[in-house]
Parts: sequence; structure tokens; C-alpha cells
Amino acid sequence: MVSHMPSSVSRAMNARGPKQASHAFGRRQAANPLRRFPAISSGMACACVAASRRSVRSASSEPREVEVWSFNLRTEKAKEADAANSWAQRRDEVALFISKYSPAIVCAQEATGAMLSHLSDKLGGRYAWKGTSRKLEVEDECAGFLFDAEQVELESHGCFWLAPPGTPKGRPGWDAKLPRTCETAVFRMLSQPELKLRVLNTHFDHQGVQARQESAALLKDDILSFAASDPGCPQILCGDFNSAKSSVQYAILTEPSGETAMQDALRRVPPDGLDTAGVVSTIHKWQGVSFTEEKGDGTVDLSDDSAFDSRHIDWILWLDSSPHAVESTVLDPLSCRVLTDTLPSGRYPSDHFPLSATFAVNSLSNVPSRL
Repeated sequence: MVSHMPSSVSRAMNARGPKQASHAFGRRQAANPLRRFPAISSGMACACVAASRRSVRSASSEPREVEVWSFNLRTEKAKEADAANSWAQRRDEVALFISKYSPAIVCAQEATGAMLSHLSDKLGGRYAWKGTSRKLEVEDECAGFLFDAEQVELESHGCFWLAPPGTPKGRPGWDAKLPRTCETAVFRMLSQPELKLRVLNTHFDHQGVQARQESAALLKDDILSFAASDPGCPQILCGDFNSAKSSVQYAILTEPSGETAMQDALRRVPPDGLDTAGVVSTIHKWQGVSFTEEKGDGTVDLSDDSAFDSRHIDWILWLDSSPHAVESTVLDPLSCRVLTDTLPSGRYPSDHFPLSATFAVNSLSNVPSRL
């Protein structure tokens, strides 16, 4: 495991206020992001008197906001046809790009520890990082986290490999060409420590068709297992899934399971919070918004165009906390945007467009009340 926590991080940061928008990227405040519940009529109240107590879900605080990115950085290990696209040429400007928006959490795919460490240093140590190499014997890519230590505090971190049970860590699973991982982190909001969320970051294989489907099933099981053990904690899944949204793996992740279902931030956000910038796919192979190819890397099929985002392979999905939890953190999507910025050099930050989702975060309680 590789990680870096800036020395400036202090638990005294819990006294800090919520993050303020520092750019004109369209962040908005929700007029009322809390869920609405039907009023109890007098007849219903009379019928409930015998029970004498009811569970009433109520807000305990004003909602905060958290911005989460899914961002394939394009690894430093790649041999670029155009040297100007190499990580060494992009890295300082990528740090400026992140600083421009100041997201709370960046789920970075194809990052190495050296890449995340450089970004942390260039961002003045404000951003800490956590990541685990997918190969144990050498430092390689991870599906790690870069997070703003002035907005969130890392409570726990974990990593598991996307492979059948018994497969040695660091080895490919099923028909995958490369070892693949999912990294997990539980964060607390420094402005309101009772607000916590679990974030998962992954990068599915570009070659293995079976591996992508099995990886989705493995992730779904992990997410549901965590939800059963900590029903008050919502979960956000980010990643480069190397899959169109018409794929089996997208269906596996988003199909309902009992009372729960993962939702797609890009498809569930209010219309005035949606901005895809008209891109056909979030992978663009350095072509930018003009990219229209129907093939991704390896076996990735991008031919389906049945929906506005069918060919997007970078997703942000979330599973909200259980409505039955005594204390819970609730997420409501405010905006979801594909960032098509170019760097000062005129180049793109990566061969993928970053995907940004901003959620209202609120603490709710199922408190007993006497009728």
C-alpha cells in the first residue's frame, strides 16, 4: 500500500465550515434537497394512537455539498505517439486543473503512487492521497484517491482484487489481460463529522469480456454487503468501466436488489444540473470533443448510441443509505458534468474527460416521536 498524508492535516479541522464555491462552473445550492414525505392525516393519526410511538425521519442539520470526480489520468507508463501528451509534460498543468475546481475527492484511475504524490506536492500538500499498486512486486497503476484534507477526513481505506476467490493478489482474474482492483475509502465531512460516505474506485479490464461482467457482480456483492453492515452510510462508485451503458455489467450494477438500487448520477441529476458538453464518449484518445470512434481499447464496444450517454465508459453511481437506518447520511445529486477543459498548453488533461458529480449531503435521523 502506498499513501501520503500531508503534515498540515489536523483533527482541529473539524471546526472548519463547509466548502465554498470558488469557480463559475455552475455549482448551485439546492433550494430544498431533503426528501419529502406525505403528511399524516388526522384519520391516520387517530389510527396510530394505540401504537403511541412512531419513527419519524427528520433532518438534523443543513445539507453540505461534496464534489466527487472520476478521472482516468492516463498513466505515466504509457508510450505516447505525441510526446506532448506524456505525463511528464502534463502533470503540472493537471495539478492546476484540479486546483481550479477543488473537488473534495478525485477517484483516479491509471495513477501510480509517484503520479499522485506529484499532484499532492504541486497542490501545496492540501490534497492527500491513498492508493495500492495492482501488482505487488512492482509499483504499478492503482485505483486510488486524491482528496482535499480541508474538506474531508479519511477514516478507513481498503483494496480488493477483481478476480475469482483463491486468485493470488496481483494476478489477472478470469480472461482479463491485467490485474484489476477496487479501492474503497470511508470519508467524513470535516465541516460536519457525523456525515460520512463510502467511496469505491475501480478500473475494469479493457480486454476481458467475462472479467468485466464478473467484476461488476463482485462489486455489487461488496456494495450490498457493506450496506447491510452499515445501512446509514451511502456509497459512491466511480471508475473507468471500459463498458458502454448498454452492457451487461452496467445492468448488473444498476438493477434493483430488494429495496436497494444503485443510481447513475448523470441520469438522475436535475436537468439544470446536467452538462455533458455534447461529448459522445468520455474516452476520447486525445481527440477531444471530436471523438466519434465506435471502438475503445481492446474489446470495448462503443457502437451503441441509443441514449445520450450510451458510449460513456466513465461512470459515477451511488447507493443511498437505508431509509430504515437510525442515523444516516443521505445524498442528493445536484449536478453532474463532463469536464472538457483544455490545459494552458492547449492539450487535454488526459485521454479521458473527467466526470464530476456534486451531491448535497445531509444527516437524517429516524427518531421516535409520541403521537
